[in-house]
Amino acid sequence: MKKLISLLVAALLIVSTFVFGGSTAFAADVYESENNDSRERANYLSLGDTIHGTLVYKSGSGEVDYYKFVLPSDGRINVKFTNNKADCSDYFYFNVYQQAESNSRRIVYSSDYLYCRDSGSFTSPTLGLPKGTYYIAVDGTTDNHVPYGVTVQFTAKNNWETEYNESSGTADPLDLGKTRYGTLVYKSGSGEVDYYKFVLPSDGRINVKFTNNKADCSDYFYFNVYQQAESNSRRIVYSSDYLYCRDSGSFTSPTLGLPKGTYYIAVDGTTDNHVPYGVTVQFTAKNNWETEYNESSGTADPLDLGKTRYGTLVYKSGSGEVDYYKFVLPSDGRINVKFTNNKADCSDYFYFNVYQQAESNSRRIVYSSDYLYCRDSGSFTSPTLGLPKGTYYIAVDGTTDNHVPYGVTVQFTAKNNWETEYNESSGTADPLDLGKTRYGTLVYKSGSGEVDYYKFIIKSNDIYTVKLTNENKSADGYEYFHIYKYTGNNQISGYYESKYLYPKDKKVLSSGLLNLDAGTYYVCVDGSVKDRYSKYGICVDFGVGKLTGLKVTGRTTSSIKLAWKAAQNASGYEVQKKVNGKWTAAGSATGTKYSVTKLKAGAVYELRARAFRETPTGKVYSAWKTIKNLTKPETVTAGTPKTNSKHQIAAYWTAVANKTGYRVQIASDKDFKKVVASKLVSAKSTSFKTGNFTKGKTYYIRVKAYVTFDGVNYSGSWSKVKSIKCN
Repeated sequence: MKKLISLLVAALLIVSTFVFGGSTAFAADVYESENNDSRERANYLSLGDTIHGTLVYKSGSGEVDYYKFVLPSDGRINVKFTNNKADCSDYFYFNVYQQAESNSRRIVYSSDYLYCRDSGSFTSPTLGLPKGTYYIAVDGTTDNHVPYGVTVQFTAKNNWETEYNESSGTADPLDLGKTRYGTLVYKSGSGEVDYYKFVLPSDGRINVKFTNNKADCSDYFYFNVYQQAESNSRRIVYSSDYLYCRDSGSFTSPTLGLPKGTYYIAVDGTTDNHVPYGVTVQFTAKNNWETEYNESSGTADPLDLGKTRYGTLVYKSGSGEVDYYKFVLPSDGRINVKFTNNKADCSDYFYFNVYQQAESNSRRIVYSSDYLYCRDSGSFTSPTLGLPKGTYYIAVDGTTDNHVPYGVTVQFTAKNNWETEYNESSGTADPLDLGKTRYGTLVYKSGSGEVDYYKFIIKSNDIYTVKLTNENKSADGYEYFHIYKYTGNNQISGYYESKYLYPKDKKVLSSGLLNLDAGTYYVCVDGSVKDRYSKYGICVDFGVGKLTGLKVTGRTTSSIKLAWKAAQNASGYEVQKKVNGKWTAAGSATGTKYSVTKLKAGAVYELRARAFRETPTGKVYSAWKTIKNLTKPETVTAGTPKTNSKHQIAAYWTAVANKTGYRVQIASDKDFKKVVASKLVSAKSTSFKTGNFTKGKTYYIRVKAYVTFDGVNYSGSWSKVKSIKCN
């Protein structure tokens, strides 16, 4: 009977095609031929057609129905399975598979049990398959002989997985920038993992974009990006979190820096609801990103001096990571490590250590940064670090919740006058040559501060001076130093402790003159936590006594005479004058006197003097001693006086430069022992008139300029005396 019905349906299809004259293939309902109980006798199932059948007993046992379909090209399918809904315990299930050369089955998909009492229709998840021949095996219980129907719906596509991509060896190719789609399905009663393979043509950075249909279910995905190692083990590049279908339909991985090569993506998760997904690798060719294998000193990425390398801290195999970078200093010098990150409104933070690998494989820490919070700043520069020639590493650590990108740069300057950053004890003290300044910073290492040690050698008993300098006026804190003497047997004893140097108040702190015997000494620089990272300088040199007692002993209209007390061990003295706001050399002396010449009359000058000493390291100097004073005002030229009938006398003179005013005197004798009038007049005046003199008497007149300095009037010489007989 079934065969008769099948023939009638086929005849109708032929007639329809003939009548309408079309060439379009229409979906048809066909029926199984009950001998399809093996692959070899499988019924052919045209794509889009529905074939109907029942599972019946044969020879006292149930059966399995087999169907064969052919895909003309790569594409995707859905298998639609229908059955009459029945109030019974019967169920169906089916497998989609391909026959392998070894006669084994390559399972594409295995359905759950499809109970007749629950539903009359089921559609498989979308399955991506390559061109080829496939089979469907329908199985289940046959107690009630419930009819079923099976349909293969096909769409030609080359961007779907092949459903054989269950290992690195069978991974589907994934072209850069193109999306490949898939579903996680059951095969042989268990879930699957889908694998994709992509190739980077050069070093660069990638982002993996993962999309899925948003669904109200508990399904989730996660994926790993990895490279296959020679030992067939996986080198994990990145592991995603769980991506729940109910939360979002799109996720993009953090930026991952990778070298040229072949990589894989393994997509895993739950498959209860068969939610389709898409995966895309977005690639940018770059040679300034980390390689994501830089998780130890041995695999550290090279970091060229002056160039920035970028990276992200990502999860791998469920845990965070530390990124390592390696840089080489071609000579002794100083560095600053610049660290940048995208500013983000989150609680993520970074920190980094700079270190050198010791022979015992332990780390010699150079510097440890504070926590650098992404919400606070996007840029940080380490203090200046002095380092000897060699190979160094930077380890970047922190939280990875938000995958904030960062950049790291090592700025280098070749210098041999900086500390080595390993000078934290007398045993590792940096050498300090007499007369030369060595620079350094007090920095954090492994979460605590440090002290810096320097070693110097005194060859002869003499007086010496130790000076600590710091020109950072904004530094909030202090620094100071200790001097120790080596006493033998690796022992040192305290010799001197300085006062505190507060850079915001002054920039130089001197020990004064120290009487040191021949021997080995150490100077230790320490300070307050707040002042760490300020650049300081330390110098030990021969000493010279302070210049004291500086005073003015005389002046002329063009010179000021200075004198001072002899300084201890001085070879001579230097004198300077300030002209137009700048100090210029005035001269030098071997004695304790000097006359500063070529000065303007009546002008106030700032002068200074210091002692110097000729030593094996060159000249050493005492501190400057400054004094402010003035030259004698210019001598006034008096004019011819005048008198009038009112018995008044008028004095006249020519104006001079640099004066506060003039003093005019009138006397009745040539020696000015009998002064009858004396008056201070303003600087603008060039005449003075006064009266009530005796008619017919001769009077004498003189004038001088004066300058007021520090409340005292300093006068020039008197003019030549002029005389006049009063009318």
